Amino acid sequence: MIILLVMLLVPGIAAPLFWLLLICSSLVSHAPWEFRHRRIIGRSAPDDPAGRA
Repeated sequence: MIILLVMLLVPGIAAPLFWLLLICSSLVSHAPWEFRHRRIIGRSAPDDPAGRA
């Protein structure tokens, strides 16, 4: 929501911000399970429900 607001209020950075979000989203979606489910702040990730270690 904040990103959308920034894109609307500062249209000069909307395109680069969009591409940055798209690239980051693609990297995370194709990352291994351990990376996608890691918490940066707070508790550690829950055990893998599929049994992967």
